[in-house]
Amino acid sequence: MSQKTLNILIRFRKGGDLRMLDEALFSLAVQTYPFLHVIISVKNMDSDLRQSIQSILDKQPWATEVTHKLVAVSVAHGEDGRSHLINEGLKHTQGSYLAFLDYDDVVYQHAYQTLISELEKNPRDQIAVGGSRIAILDKGDGFWFVESKNKAHSWGKDLLDLFKDNFIPIHSYVVHMDRAPSAELYFDESLD
Repeated sequence: MSQKTLNILIRFRKGGDLRMLDEALFSLAVQTYPFLHVIISVKNMDSDLRQSIQSILDKQPWATEVTHKLVAVSVAHGEDGRSHLINEGLKHTQGSYLAFLDYDDVVYQHAYQTLISELEKNPRDQIAVGGSRIAILDKGDGFWFVESKNKAHSWGKDLLDLFKDNFIPIHSYVVHMDRAPSAELYFDESLD
């Protein structure tokens, strides 16, 4: 595994929409950045779900050689577990870069190459942030179609704006793990 490896951590749960996961993985398969390690952290995964996710991984038209890891995470019934899923997935990272992608999100083809190029140009930066858009979907004839897109997040000025408007959603940034203090690479599990 190269030091230039980008770890992409995806959370998924039993009962989640596998077709949306397929779309998210397709958006990773066509990335121009060549060093990908996809980690799918799955809440309460059973053998049928493991096989379904593995089939989706195997059918992708990966543009480069990609490694992947399925991580089974036990979460008590009634608990959200999203932060726990991320923390368990973080234990399987390799290389220097980290990104997050929810199973119902996609990223544009050049997104990770662009963000990592910015990190490489600026040797003190710990994080590179890109913009994001919301796609309004319609499920017609059993398939999802993009009905419209809009730019949902206006750029804030400070940390308070981030807490009020979440203008940096989880799928819009890449972290340089070698530059960020390792103690800060976790999510508070008391939050959902």
